[in-house]
Amino acid sequence: MIKDNLYPNLIVLNLPEFDLQPIIKELNFPIEIVNCYASNFYNCLLTHPNSIVIASGEDLIEFINNISDPNKLSKEQLKQVLLICKEIETYQSILDALPDTEIFVVPFLKDLTKVNRTIKNLLEKIYSSLTEDKLKKEISELRIQIQKLNEENRTILTEIEKYISDLEIRSLELEVLNKKLKEEIGLREAYQNELSKVNNILQEYANRLNEVINELKTFNHTVSHDLKAPLRGIMGYVKELVNEHFKDMKLSERASFCLNQINKAAQNMTLMIDDLLKYSKLEFETPTLIESDLEEIINSVLNEYEITIREKNATIQLNLEVKKIISWQRGLQQIFTNLIGNALKYSKQNECPKITISSKQLDKNLLIIVEDNGIGFDMIYTEKIFQLFKRATTDEKYGGTGVGLAIVKKLTEKLKGKIWAQSEPGVGSKFFLEIPLMREVNNGGSS
Repeated sequence: MIKDNLYPNLIVLNLPEFDLQPIIKELNFPIEIVNCYASNFYNCLLTHPNSIVIASGEDLIEFINNISDPNKLSKEQLKQVLLICKEIETYQSILDALPDTEIFVVPFLKDLTKVNRTIKNLLEKIYSSLTEDKLKKEISELRIQIQKLNEENRTILTEIEKYISDLEIRSLELEVLNKKLKEEIGLREAYQNELSKVNNILQEYANRLNEVINELKTFNHTVSHDLKAPLRGIMGYVKELVNEHFKDMKLSERASFCLNQINKAAQNMTLMIDDLLKYSKLEFETPTLIESDLEEIINSVLNEYEITIREKNATIQLNLEVKKIISWQRGLQQIFTNLIGNALKYSKQNECPKITISSKQLDKNLLIIVEDNGIGFDMIYTEKIFQLFKRATTDEKYGGTGVGLAIVKKLTEKLKGKIWAQSEPGVGSKFFLEIPLMREVNNGGSS
């Protein structure tokens, strides 16, 4: 929809003989006419920026000669001038003094009716150009919005494509109709009607999307329960076989191995289902930004791993240049839980783990680095390790489902950040987390 502020004001410099109100009324423009004299003309330009100026050549050249910065005024304030000129030399002088100003020449005639007609035609031309550009821009923006909807939900592809086609036809019609500014009101109403149709389509899409989200939540819970039930049965029957039926039997080494593998596979599948459910729930979780203490978050995670840290004789070092932040506390806690857990899990067999966690400010961002001296990995896996079920090692000594780092990546994306890694086999790994460094929270958002 075209806004009223599309029309710049008119500043009339010392022209009492011209009455522009009838012209503005006839053109039906919602604009203000500001009459002024040379004494307050400069202030008028400052308080009414980007206005169209109507002035006689003599008055304007006198004003220019009395100011020190005509070039700056031309660039920042005097955008368009309707110049009532008696002599071509005056016009040339003003043109040289105001290089960035678009000047429309109105020949001075004794017949004021003809002068007013010239002014009316020039104003109609200027506003017609502004209106046409604005409509083109709004149509372009609307087309982009529709393309995004098309990418988000393929189920309405046919409907959106038809509407884009209709809009392209409409845009061609508008380009022709905009040449006549008097028809602008009618075009605005037609445009509003089309926009209303799009809003109705968007509302229907939002309703359907909410239904799909609710169905997905129910589906996740059902799948999790239905998949874990037979796994619990498998593990229960294996336990019964070992503890009740085979306890007095001397099983072969192969039979014991098979039973153990069945139990391990069922346990691993249970962990995988739990991790996958955690990952899928992130899609529906909205970060809540609150004031947080980075050191407290890390210490709470270290407390969870207290037994493992003691058993492995691990050393934890914190170098936190930045501690107080505005962020998603639960998300950060989960990120540190997974990164610290990985550093402890993938430690070397014959060397005590050493984990260093540091933070520092990079412009408007916060950089967090988690470094370890573990087994490391080949950098050819640097992209795959953040994908679901992808791991950099196949060694069975190191358990895991390949979901932990995918969860870290998803949490980082929800924080509008990025994560990457550097590593070398046998040397250790570094994980870099960069997120926006926010200072305060306003109405549930951040700044």
